[in-house]
This record gives sequence, structure tokens and C-alpha cells, in this order.
Amino acid sequence: MLNFLWITIQKYFNNYKGLPKICWLGFLLIFIDAVAGGIIFFLSIYFVNNLALSIKIAGFIISSYGFGTVMGSLIGGKLSDTILPHIVVKISLLLQAMGFIALIYLHSVFILAINLFIIGISAYSFKTSINCWILHHAQQQSELRLKILNIMRVASNAGLGISGTIIGLFAKNHFSLLLILSGVIFFISAVIFVTNSGTPEAENIQHISSDVESKSFTYNKKVLLVILIFVFFIGIMIAQLGTTYPIFIQNTFKELGIQAVSILFILDTLLIVIFQAPLVNLLKKANKILFTGIGGFLMGFGMLILNVSSFFYLAIISCVLWTTGEMLFIPLAQLICYEKGLKKNQGKRIGAYQAVYAFGTICGPVFCSQIYFYYGSEMLWYAFGVVGICCFLVCNYFKKYA
Repeated sequence: MLNFLWITIQKYFNNYKGLPKICWLGFLLIFIDAVAGGIIFFLSIYFVNNLALSIKIAGFIISSYGFGTVMGSLIGGKLSDTILPHIVVKISLLLQAMGFIALIYLHSVFILAINLFIIGISAYSFKTSINCWILHHAQQQSELRLKILNIMRVASNAGLGISGTIIGLFAKNHFSLLLILSGVIFFISAVIFVTNSGTPEAENIQHISSDVESKSFTYNKKVLLVILIFVFFIGIMIAQLGTTYPIFIQNTFKELGIQAVSILFILDTLLIVIFQAPLVNLLKKANKILFTGIGGFLMGFGMLILNVSSFFYLAIISCVLWTTGEMLFIPLAQLICYEKGLKKNQGKRIGAYQAVYAFGTICGPVFCSQIYFYYGSEMLWYAFGVVGICCFLVCNYFKKYA
């Protein structure tokens, strides 16, 4: 029994082996970025409680961050192709450090909105450029790239989970201190990256040498367009997890209330942190486009089950299904965007992926709240079910291009 357990543990950790050591620096930065940057999701509390702004004004300021993320994705992707991702990472970390510290000194609504817009640009410039920087070290190995994207997801979700815990404990009385701490962490991250990432010249060799046609995928703009369309809808689906989904769960399971929401979100985080790498690594030889469609279908079907979730265990099953779909869809869609096309435009395609996803997360709360308010939750979950079915059918058709 102990021998079986030991073998199982070894097999699990094998999912994290075989990567260039330099990649772990990138994973560390992604984790730190999630821990420090997670405070952005709680800024409305700071604006309302500390600055005495209305909820409407707070929402306006935070929306500027959302638009900044779209711009940052495109800018970060373009700069990663024209200059080294190495440089973009350093600049974006420093801008985030200054942006978060500046928040405690700003009171003008207009200036706060501009600051949040800049933070949004720098945050998603970082996401795009660090992805490119790490993936470049995989060179021509598609299986290694998939493993890298999985560990990125694990690092990000683990960081956000820790961030939420820390902020939940200290935000009420020490929010300004948390802002300073976030800024300092970003600055330290920049220093760590500068001192440990190697020489720009070494990265430049890899960056330039990868300017050849990918053998993993046949160049096909239609596939890229299809994947990006569904990335937009998946972005909407994930964004509503912070708006209409908690309201539905609280109203449906009144005896549990907010505790029901907490249980499901903790379950989601644990599933991703524990199973993301082993699950998707099993598919390294599988058809990436087909399993992207399966991932989208599981997310939609998981939401559709909410229409019959009269018992909480059904909501748990729903959570397991859409989280499994999320674990499949996100890294595989990103891998397709990275590999499908000319190597010299990889940063631009990663930027397009991040921008479309960010735009979906901006539209999600608006669209979903309107459907929820005027047509009810059933219509919203049916709509997501249709998106899931369409995602599977279309990806099944395009699987021949994988």
C-alpha cells in the first residue's frame, strides 16, 4: 500500500519535471504577481470605505482597469515581438509597483481612473510578455509548452487563492498598508527578475532562432479566429462567476448563503492547483483542437446543470464539470494561439488571446447581469449550454487542422 502511494506521488510530481530551470523563475513571478495583484479585485471596497466614493463611481474607476487590460495585452504582445519579452517584463513590473503605491496618495476620480488604466496595461503586458518569455525557452517542443502553460495556471491560481485569504484577513483595517505591500512586492519581483533571468543577449538568440515555421500546426487563420471567438465567450462565462453566479448560489441555497459560494470557489481553486498539470499532460499526444472543444463543452454543460441544481451536491458536480472544462480549454486554446502561425508573431498572437479574453471579462458582468435580471437565471445557463455545444461542434469540425 505504501509502495503504491509512493509511486502515485512520484508520478504526480513527474508532471512538474523536465523543464528548463529558468522557467521556474517565470512561474515564481507569475505566482508573486497573482499574490500582489489580487488586491485589484477588492479595490471597490477601498474606494467605497476609505475614499467614501459611491459604488457607481467605484465601478467607473475599476472599469478603466478592464480597458487597460485589453490595451496591455495588445501592447505587450507587440513589444514581445519587436523587442525582447525580457525588457517588457521588467518595465511592466515596475509600472505596477508604482501604480499600486500611488493609489494611497490619489483622491481625484479622474486621476484614479487613469492610474487604474495604467495598472491594467502593465498587468496584462506582464501576463503576455512573461508567457512569451517562458514559452520561448521550450523552443520547438509542443509537449513542453503544454506543460509550461499548465504550471502557469497552477501558479496563478495558487497565488490568487493566497491573495484572497490575506486580503480577507487584513483589508478591513489595513487596506492602505496592503497597497504599499503590493507595490513593494512588485518592485522586489522586478529586482529578482533582473538579477536572475540571464543576459538579454542569450534570450535574443532564442527569440530570433525561433523565427521559423512551426511544424506542430499548419498555418490556418480560420482556426485562430474560431478559437479566439470562443475565448471571448469563455471570458464572459468566467467573468460572471464573480457577479451573477454568486447571487444565484446564495438565492438557491439560502440555508448555506455565502458559505455555499465560498465552498464552490475553494473547490474550484483546489481542483486547478492539484489536477491542472496531470490532467492536461495526459493529453500531450491528443488532438489539441478537439479537446479545446471538449473543454468548452464541459464548461457550458456544467453551467447548464445549474438549472436542475435543487440540491447542493448538484452544484458541486456542476463546479467539478466546469472547472475540468476550464482546465482543458484555457491552456489548450493558449497553446493553439501560440503555435498556430509564424514564429515571429507569437507575441502578437498571445497578446490577441489575452486581449480577447480580457474583453470577454469586461463584457461578461454587463451582458450576464442583463440576461439574469430580465430573463432569469435559467436563460443564462441555457445560453452557456448552447455556447458549450457550439464550441464542441466547431472544434470537432476543425480538428483536422491540428
